[in-house]
Amino acid sequence: MNVLMQALLDGICIGAIYGLGAMGLVVIQKSSGVFNLAQGMLMMVGGFIAGSLSVNMSLPMWAAAVLCMLAMALIGLIINFLVMRPLAGESPFTQIMATVGLMSILYGIVMAIWGTLPYIYPTEIIPIENIEIGVVLLSPSYLNGLIIAVVACIVLSLYYRKSREGTAMRATSEDEELAASVGIRVTKVLQLTWIIGSICAGLAGILFGMLGSVNYMMGEIGLMAIIPVFVFGGLESFVGALLAGFIVGVVNMLAGTYLEVTFPGITNVVPLVLMLTILIFKPYGLFGEERIERV
Repeated sequence: MNVLMQALLDGICIGAIYGLGAMGLVVIQKSSGVFNLAQGMLMMVGGFIAGSLSVNMSLPMWAAAVLCMLAMALIGLIINFLVMRPLAGESPFTQIMATVGLMSILYGIVMAIWGTLPYIYPTEIIPIENIEIGVVLLSPSYLNGLIIAVVACIVLSLYYRKSREGTAMRATSEDEELAASVGIRVTKVLQLTWIIGSICAGLAGILFGMLGSVNYMMGEIGLMAIIPVFVFGGLESFVGALLAGFIVGVVNMLAGTYLEVTFPGITNVVPLVLMLTILIFKPYGLFGEERIERV
């Protein structure tokens, strides 16, 4: 029972980090309709940037995280300007393939700058002591991820629903031409979309790195976990992304705890199995909006 409770708690906290990364995908999907397959690589880039600032420059982890988010905002702006803006109006397949190319480019940049050596963060973003729940121990690294992911979900949901920019994002997601006709600067909206999506990826990379280390495999881990969470949650729901992250994280942790010895590598498969299952029985995900096109 103690092992089960520990696995459940750890799975919820890890799933929250998955959900945070998926929220970045939700922002991009909701506003531009682009399925960003490079989100995992953006997560890895953010993790390495924060690692460099914290380890090499001896900055406090909170300061490294803030500077990392600023750097990720700039990266998102560059991606939008150089890659996605020229492809505006192209088919979804073309845009998806562009993110596949972007994924390879980001991986090559990381290898050229940081190589294969891992970074181990010295401290947490939020200084919290170990929390004991009965005989179960919740470490600061896991609790940091849970707190920040839940706060991010609340902030993004409120921002998207209540702010002027969020209203512009919703209008742009429905019809870019119609949005432009009523005075919405669509190019600015799409810039903001990629900035927010990249910041979410970078922050998820930092939190995931705190669970162990930041290394060159993080991008693949992000691809194998964040995208299934994104699809499972419903593509366009921040709450759905967070709840799907909880589910995927818990199931994955339980599989790793009880089945990894018998079936090595099963944790790499579980998120994809969950994604395929939800696609078969509920193609629009847990909280996805079913769109009916009339001809």
